[in-house]
Amino acid sequence: MNKKIIITIPIIIILVSLYVLSVTQVDEKRLSNTFEFSAIFFDDSHVVKISFLDRSNHTDTAVLEIEGLSQSFQRKYENSSFVKDIHISSTPQYGWKTTPVILLIDHKEFGKLILKTEIVTHGQPSSKVIYGRP
Repeated sequence: MNKKIIITIPIIIILVSLYVLSVTQVDEKRLSNTFEFSAIFFDDSHVVKISFLDRSNHTDTAVLEIEGLSQSFQRKYENSSFVKDIHISSTPQYGWKTTPVILLIDHKEFGKLILKTEIVTHGQPSSKVIYGRP
């Protein structure tokens, strides 16, 4: 009886762990085909243009945050696409890597997701979008 319990408990733990990992894991390829998210800084006008597009049109809400600015920025959108121009007086002292752009979306198919990218200067290669769950 004790041997059955000793063998059964680790198997249950492994199965539960695999299930939890599969549920929380994000299918990055599928998401990158569904969402487009970018943040581009135009030096001549001191504007960051942030754009979001959900090709499936299933985004209910999107909350945009820019961290690392002198004044925090947060805006809520209730559609599957937007373009927002934000005036920024100068490039941050330690560069754009210290100023992440985060989008928390509520999606009909994928549930709650976090999309994170970095601001890049116009003409530079786009920054990679990181997908995750809150």
